[in-house]
Amino acid sequence: MFGAVRASEDRLSDVAYWKERLAREMRDMNAEIEHLLERKAVMEKMLFDSQRSLAISEECMLQREKRIGIDQTFDDPEKALCKVRTVLYTQCLYVVTEQLPLDIGC
Repeated sequence: MFGAVRASEDRLSDVAYWKERLAREMRDMNAEIEHLLERKAVMEKMLFDSQRSLAISEECMLQREKRIGIDQTFDDPEKALCKVRTVLYTQCLYVVTEQLPLDIGC
């Protein structure tokens, strides 16, 4: 009989341990999900802002490419537009290929 009581106490202790461990894991998982949702919102905003800037620089480049004859130039503003376009493409690619997989743990 004493063995049955001891086994029941051990079982209750095990159940309490696993209940606490499960609760801790759930808290950790909820915190991680919250963190991922925050990072997702930041990245979506960054991508949205980058895409808008990229569209503006692309439009400027298209308007410059329509120039003919003496109006065609490759001046400092055009070089700056090319640089902006390159930086924005690089930034978008970085977010999609590098940062997002790090944040979601791939």
